[in-house]
Amino acid sequence: MIGRLRFLIGILITVSCWISLPTWGQAPCEFMMPVSTIESAQFSFAYWHHDDGTTPGIDASAGQLAAKLDRIYDSPLFGYTMSFSTAIELDTLLAQSWVGSGSMSYRYYISEELPIFVYAGTRLDAATYQVQPGCELRSGIGIGRLRDVTPLAKTQRIITLLQDERAITRSPSSQAILEIAETVARVESYEQFEEYVADVATAIESKVGATLDPASVLTVRAELERGDDKRYCGAILQGGVGYELIDPYDGLQDVLYVMSGDVAHSPTANSQLRCRMSWSGAGSDFLGENTSALDFTYTADLRDSNAVTASYGVKRVASAALAARTTQTATVEYALAMGRTDLLFSLALSKKTGDQDWTIDVSVSFALDLL
Repeated sequence: MIGRLRFLIGILITVSCWISLPTWGQAPCEFMMPVSTIESAQFSFAYWHHDDGTTPGIDASAGQLAAKLDRIYDSPLFGYTMSFSTAIELDTLLAQSWVGSGSMSYRYYISEELPIFVYAGTRLDAATYQVQPGCELRSGIGIGRLRDVTPLAKTQRIITLLQDERAITRSPSSQAILEIAETVARVESYEQFEEYVADVATAIESKVGATLDPASVLTVRAELERGDDKRYCGAILQGGVGYELIDPYDGLQDVLYVMSGDVAHSPTANSQLRCRMSWSGAGSDFLGENTSALDFTYTADLRDSNAVTASYGVKRVASAALAARTTQTATVEYALAMGRTDLLFSLALSKKTGDQDWTIDVSVSFALDLL
């Protein structure tokens, strides 16, 4: 059963990537902003309650709540990364088990040309199977950057929409698209949004040799106003040493060896891949006493306003005193737009150490626009 579900999830993601391919070969990652601020927030809640009047007590009342928050800032000489995630298992609307983590790190680059930096930060971990929350201080060196490529992604979507509406008939060159994206990126320099829209429309007209009518300008404006379509690319890898301020199992505070990484890629204007990992080992027995986490997220806006989101996360805590504990979560959501009705198909899987098999939640819901 689980094998089939994994196969179907893989097929769904593969098809989604293929459907969302742009009409030209230029990837959004070709565009890099010198200063980037990237924010994302996700929240999901699933619950099922059933109380059969012919049986004593509540037959079923369980669910899951999950949340993620990320903020990344990058400039030529300074940057920081902040993240938070949690997953809570519910029973009769009360938390039965939960796992959460948060981290913050600051980077200082040795030069604007070389992506090499020194960093310092902290990490918090908490779970119901831990004696107490854990807290670590970390510092070391690293390499890489994460950059905002949203302006080029927006430009590509605008050009595709205008071509679909037959407002323009000629595809701009890759260089022309990059130049339009530079205008799109200057949104902060405008006091009036109308002036910003007008300049972007003018830039498009000059590169495609066509005049946009008022309806086409409204299309441009609607795309520029979208705030839920951040795209970013790059990688940050860092490693060093740390120190346990609070041991999660109330043991001795140890010196830590730490590694972490962030990788992001936007294959198309309509999709985003993200992978994050973290590992820390304590003292001389760092192979036997360590904490590791891996999170993977894929999002894609498909044609006709459909969308798919898939995520997978795993956290493992190994201790010399206790057996290793592992928590895994996976979700897939597919939103299907049908005129004034939206259908949402959701599949959520979760498993932790001690469970014989995966917990599976499948739901289908719809929303109707009445006005």
